[in-house]
Amino acid sequence: MGSGKKKAKPHKKTIRMQIIKLLEVKSLMSLGFVGAIIWGFVNGNVPIELFATCVASVMTYFFTRRPESNGNKSGKDDDQ
Repeated sequence: MGSGKKKAKPHKKTIRMQIIKLLEVKSLMSLGFVGAIIWGFVNGNVPIELFATCVASVMTYFFTRRPESNGNKSGKDDDQ
């Protein structure tokens, strides 16, 4: 009777978890910070040097941080 197709619920759950994780305080603060810098840059209140430095800093943080595991929220290894 079944069509042999599996439901895509795990994918939906993954997307939901990613959205929930995006709404963490650190992420909201970073998005707000980048938004304010972009707004100031577009309006001519923030020089390109400050804009580039700030956005690069936030991007570097998000792309180089370690995933949290075992309840360790500091990002540091337990053995250090």
